[in-house]
Amino acid sequence: DCKSGYLKNIYLRTRKIRYLIAKFSAVFLSGGMAVVLPLLLNLGLTAALLPSLLPRTVSGFYAIDAVSMWADLFYTHPYVYIALYMAVIFAYAVLLASVALVVSFFVENRFVVMLAPFLLYLFVHTVLTVFNGNQYCPMEIVNPVQPIFPCTNTAIVLAELAGLALITGGVFFGKGRHDDTF
Repeated sequence: DCKSGYLKNIYLRTRKIRYLIAKFSAVFLSGGMAVVLPLLLNLGLTAALLPSLLPRTVSGFYAIDAVSMWADLFYTHPYVYIALYMAVIFAYAVLLASVALVVSFFVENRFVVMLAPFLLYLFVHTVLTVFNGNQYCPMEIVNPVQPIFPCTNTAIVLAELAGLALITGGVFFGKGRHDDTF
């Protein structure tokens, strides 16, 4: 936007903070929907072909056990469990997309900007795996099967999301408000 001169035209018509909010909102929606829409399509197609039965603990078909996050919800209301996991996946996708938005302030290369969320995701996974902190790893948290032990709890998920939201939102709005455009 800045290179093409488009940003000058926007700032003449509206305040900078409104532009930043609109840009962040666009990244928010597109980042989350790019990940959640294919999952919802998969769920809809699967639901059209397979019967919707309550999972039974005695069957042994499910990886969710008594210590898994929201296990009681999975066995009583599986679609609420799926909706909650979709919300968690949406939130992580939004925040990783906002990482790209923040990196775009510092780097002009589009390839590096697009690669930044993946590199952060991979770096966090590697560091947490080395230090035996798998229950804090976003790669494990967004997996509804919950393959890690000890299992993640809701407080860890909310703390990670809040921390990442504060960092990315703070850097984006802080740097965006204080940058000279012209």
